[in-house]
Amino acid sequence: MVNPEALTADGFDDAIIGIAHKFNHAVVAYDWDKCIQVLMDGGMDYTDALEYFTFNTIGAWVGENTPIFVEVFAKDEQSPEVPETFDAVTEPRLESGEVVVEERVDSESDSSQGSS
Repeated sequence: MVNPEALTADGFDDAIIGIAHKFNHAVVAYDWDKCIQVLMDGGMDYTDALEYFTFNTIGAWVGENTPIFVEVFAKDEQSPEVPETFDAVTEPRLESGEVVVEERVDSESDSSQGSS
């Protein structure tokens, strides 16, 4: 689904990685590192590029059509903030026009809890 009102970030076309979807809404998605590289290719050093990008680009909220910037990890990388596994996660679903969120416990946790 393409959103004709989705906004783009000037000068970062080479960093577009796709369209991101959130509840019935699509926005342009950019690769964070590629955006930094675009600025460095324009003459900034890494520190200046990062400062400029975080303040002037990430910090620019222009409404629900504002693009998002994704920190992309290689398949073998793991973000320090993201746990390898989850004991329980939430599973949202739409029910009678309302979003319902229930806790879902994985089967391994179920079996270990039942054998106490």
